Amino acid sequence: MGYVFDHEDSLHIDAWFADPDNRALADLETSLLSRLYDFRPGARLLDVGCGTGWFLKFCRDRGLSVTGVDPSAAMLARARALLGPSAELHRAFGEELPFEDNSFDAVALITSLEFSESPGQMIAEAARVASRHVIVAFLNRYAVKNLERRVKSLFIPSVYGRARFFSVWEVKRLVTESLGNVPMRSGTVWQLPLRLSPRTLSIEGSARVQALPFGAFAAVVAECRPRYRTRPLVLSLKGGKSEKLTPGEIFLKPPFRNGSE
Repeated sequence: MGYVFDHEDSLHIDAWFADPDNRALADLETSLLSRLYDFRPGARLLDVGCGTGWFLKFCRDRGLSVTGVDPSAAMLARARALLGPSAELHRAFGEELPFEDNSFDAVALITSLEFSESPGQMIAEAARVASRHVIVAFLNRYAVKNLERRVKSLFIPSVYGRARFFSVWEVKRLVTESLGNVPMRSGTVWQLPLRLSPRTLSIEGSARVQALPFGAFAAVVAECRPRYRTRPLVLSLKGGKSEKLTPGEIFLKPPFRNGSE
């Protein structure tokens, strides 16, 4: 459990997205995510820390089946107003998701890791319920813009004062701890601390520039494999006895012949 956004925070986020310049930034961020992950229609996606629902809407508009969780009732109310009944929303913490293993094709954490007291546990839970991909987008520790945000939060209260900033290497390490040495793709945008213009947007949209690890908005997409639970097998032996074998022992026991060992 970490910082839970309140009603005032939800209004601030909606106001941020209402600004045309900020919308251009959001489009830049989703262009990066689209380069790293194939948003295929019909895929099941869970957004952990879905906030007011902007990323869920982006995915839904591309034909994905979307589900969102957030610990904030205020955020979920704004998300419901934006999405209507087309998204399944739950109030829950990312460190303890109310879903079975492998419930979704992809699980996304979009600028939610920063506000968790247990980021490793949040990624581990995402890995548990994802069968194919885990998408982690976050505020980059080594970006000039985020350094500016951190300094400003020392004098003017903001959510950035409650955030923990990560580097691309730190997030990859957290992912490896949960998933092992799996294939990963990464990138960043908003490299230039300049006002957006057609020229800067063109530069920022370049795949070569997005490969740099110093943009304000960073993303890591990891491939994962479905997890399957195993249970001991009980075998009936001659004489009415039974023996419980663990999965590893099954291949160590000699074969049965003529009804006996």
